[in-house]
Amino acid sequence: LKIALEVFGKYVSFERWNSDIPTIDSADDIAIKPDVVTYTTLISSLLQLKSKAATKRAMKMYRDMKHTWMIYPDTFLVDTILSAMISSGPIGFNDDDVRFTLTVLRDG
Repeated sequence: LKIALEVFGKYVSFERWNSDIPTIDSADDIAIKPDVVTYTTLISSLLQLKSKAATKRAMKMYRDMKHTWMIYPDTFLVDTILSAMISSGPIGFNDDDVRFTLTVLRDG
């Protein structure tokens, strides 16, 4: 998962792309673009770790998916996130988790 996140981060990070390849001006110029399946795989993997740090990273990744790439969740991603958040187990369910879950429900 760590390697997948690092590789994915290189594809979606504007700062890294702009510093590594000066000819890229926008997300439209990137040859490999993430899609909802890419984000579903990564977010699901993070949420399966059942840790607060992984949950925060999944939340950030979800925001990046929407705001940077204009990708909205499909039914499978919504179900995946809801299942993980409801069964959060030992990590609990704090206010940020509730807001995140409500956002996902609205987006779906």
